Amino acid sequence: EQPKARYVAGYSNGGAWALDALILNSDKFDGAIVMSPGSWKTKDNINVRGKQVFLGAGELEPGFFKQTQVVDKLMLDLGADVKRKYSKSGHSMNTWVPIWLLALNTLNAK
Repeated sequence: EQPKARYVAGYSNGGAWALDALILNSDKFDGAIVMSPGSWKTKDNINVRGKQVFLGAGELEPGFFKQTQVVDKLMLDLGADVKRKYSKSGHSMNTWVPIWLLALNTLNAK
C-alpha cells in the first residue's frame, strides 16, 4: 500500500540535504522538515509549489538562523506551504525537537 505522503527531514547540514532532496526529487516527496539548514545553496528551476515545508532554527545560532530566514522567504515566494518555528535557542536538540513536533502534529491532524 502506498503511503499517504512522504517527507524528508534533517537538521544542520542534514537540513540542507533535506531541502535539496525535496527540490531535486519533488516528484517523490510531498514536503520537507528543514531544521537549521547548513551550507545550502539555491538552485535553478525550483518547483516547490504546494509542497509542505516545515522550517525552523534557533535565534542564538546566527549563521543558521539567517540562512533559515533566507530559505523561508524563498520557499514562500515559490509557493510552498511554509510553517515555521523559531526559538530562543542554539544549534541543538532544544531547537529541533519543537520543530519536529510542529511538523508531526500538523501532519497527524490531516
